[in-house]
Amino acid sequence: MASPLLKTLTHPLSLCPWAILHLNRHSLTYYKFRPARAMSNGSNQRMFQLSFDPLTGNSEWVVVDEIETDDASNPTRSSTVDLATTSYLDMLNDTSRNKAYRLAIDKTVTRQCHVLDIGAGTGLLSMMAARAMGTPDRAAAGDGQGKVTACESYLPMVKLMRKVLRSNGMERKINVINKRSDELKVGLDISSRADMLVSEILDSELLGEGLIPTLQNAHDELLVENPQTVPYRATTYGKLVESTFLWRLHDLYNNEINSSDKIRLVPTELGSMLRVKAQQYPMHCDSLLEEIKLTVTGKLNNL
Repeated sequence: MASPLLKTLTHPLSLCPWAILHLNRHSLTYYKFRPARAMSNGSNQRMFQLSFDPLTGNSEWVVVDEIETDDASNPTRSSTVDLATTSYLDMLNDTSRNKAYRLAIDKTVTRQCHVLDIGAGTGLLSMMAARAMGTPDRAAAGDGQGKVTACESYLPMVKLMRKVLRSNGMERKINVINKRSDELKVGLDISSRADMLVSEILDSELLGEGLIPTLQNAHDELLVENPQTVPYRATTYGKLVESTFLWRLHDLYNNEINSSDKIRLVPTELGSMLRVKAQQYPMHCDSLLEEIKLTVTGKLNNL
């Protein structure tokens, strides 16, 4: 019979099944969208918020602090509600994606080393790395022996990850740190620079959610020279389209700057969409090119 860990890795949604059922039973019943990605830090709530310039189209993820407040209209609401309304469950249920990560990690981990998992989430990739390396308990680990560090900034997810690790007997094999990766210090939070980086912080646009600065900081501050990375490479494809709806979002010709009062306006009905990506918006696009063209291929371990 397969071990609990094997069951977890071969069927992503079996990760701590009782926790998933808890989320389904309570959280999804009280769904309410929260317009940012939240991380807890003591009594304050730290948020990843998308900052968007409607005139240039540039966007970036920034960290803002927000005081935690109770939802008086729904006293049963908790952090697990926000957790259930994120894309975490979709990612866990993406079997092809998880199998690809598992194969890549098994192929890359060929020796005892220090593996750093940034944005560890439920700890799935950390457990894959620990299993591939045969990581010993932290108390028994010494120099030259493998170790896995899981970095996750979102406190509710950290709590869930610890439960998942305990359910799989991995709580003593993986060091969990509740911080952003750019807050980690070698010698304070982690004993040494990591030899290998695993991460699943890619969004549907590949480079969103601060991917490049996060990886750059990791290479500069947390990883050895020429580390192994999973994923190792990413390819982006682009295609020219024309859309009246998109023209309304971006003043590409900067016509508003020529107005007499110099006031730049944002369409009122688009205000919420420019702040966060609350949902998908249907639109009509006319193709200008027949074929999709390769835009860029970049190696994520050479930033």
